[in-house]
Amino acid sequence: MANVDASQGAAGDSGDHANGEAKHEKLTRNLNELLQELRVMQTGAQILTGFLLTVPFTSRFTDSTRPRSGSTSPSSAGRWSRPP
Repeated sequence: MANVDASQGAAGDSGDHANGEAKHEKLTRNLNELLQELRVMQTGAQILTGFLLTVPFTSRFTDSTRPRSGSTSPSSAGRWSRPP
């Protein structure tokens, strides 16, 4: 019963020592992976923010927010319905 393999470690110990990875190496690897994910997320956020900041300044956006000529009030069908 007391014959336990030393490479398995005690209860609560992960089996990382068996594959040659120490606890601090695992933490370093996890931190590096997390930093890489944050770099990717930061780039995506910058691209999205840049896009969202340029949309209001395009001529097409300003054209779509103006009321159509000839329509003084919204029709009974709704604001986005086509004029007759």
